[in-house]
Amino acid sequence: MLTEACPGPASRVAEEARALSDPRLPSTSRRDYSPVWSIRVRRRRRATSTVPAPAAQPAVRGALRWLAAAEAGQAGRPAEATTLDQAGQVLAQAALQKPGIYLPALRALRTLATDARAGRTPCAGCLPVAERALADLLPSPTPTAAPAVAPNRLARRYFQELGQ
Repeated sequence: MLTEACPGPASRVAEEARALSDPRLPSTSRRDYSPVWSIRVRRRRRATSTVPAPAAQPAVRGALRWLAAAEAGQAGRPAEATTLDQAGQVLAQAALQKPGIYLPALRALRTLATDARAGRTPCAGCLPVAERALADLLPSPTPTAAPAVAPNRLARRYFQELGQ
């Protein structure tokens, strides 16, 4: 046979094929390329991969500013409803990941947008729900290190005495 006479890549492929079909080998040493296996791998990758949120999120920040003004008693204007709609789109994306948390907030935000379009005072019960969810969408601030305090004269003298 040609594969036995020539030790090239074709003979290695034939040897691997024989090794994979050997019933004496445990099944864990053979690769499983079945459709079920590929679906499991895709699900595992999807479950472990997270989509990082954009750092700025201007729509969410604008909606939070509007909510703060609405809590102060300012009535909504129809032009501001678009800001709430844009934040609603971001909230809808988050609701795909955690529907139990973000769907009630999305409903409240849509109620607030409807109130703003109509020029009515915003729903008082909807404000805290929407504000809490939108604040959760913002990335947490990066902690800053405290400035290093220079040792004062007494501490410096104390450490000098310890060193002697």
